[in-house]
Amino acid sequence: MNNVNEGKISKVAINLDNQLNEDFMKSFGDNIKRILKRMIYEPDSPPFPLSIKGDRRKVKSFVEVLAREKDYLEAFKDRGEDHYDTQKKKLVLDKTAAQFERLTGIPWPFK
Repeated sequence: MNNVNEGKISKVAINLDNQLNEDFMKSFGDNIKRILKRMIYEPDSPPFPLSIKGDRRKVKSFVEVLAREKDYLEAFKDRGEDHYDTQKKKLVLDKTAAQFERLTGIPWPFK
């Protein structure tokens, strides 16, 4: 994962064509956490450099599952786990994550 170094924000780079191994999965999960944290808790902060590589379908699927993860986490934060809207968003997230996994072969790190 890329971190903040000496006041500079380093680039987050995700390559959806990388081979799956332990290092890739750790970096992948850490980068997604960083992106989601910024999207949910720091939406007005300046953007940080982000690069997502892979074929068009993989990148589109990644963006879709990331957006569904954000929707679910916001509903969970605002309404709680047992609220109907939260449960509905979780079902949509699970379906979108399964599609991402089938297309890319990369397990979505949050269940």
